[in-house]
Amino acid sequence: MYNWDAEDYRNSSNEQQKWARELIAKLELKGDEKVIDLGCGDGK
Repeated sequence: MYNWDAEDYRNSSNEQQKWARELIAKLELKGDEKVIDLGCGDGK
């Protein structure tokens, strides 16, 4: 059984944020797009 650990999640989410920034950098956005964040996380 997994015991939720918010601090562990916060530490792990740094890698998720890094991957997200790398993906966003590849999207060639113009600046007028709208984004909906349907995920969950620590708010970064």
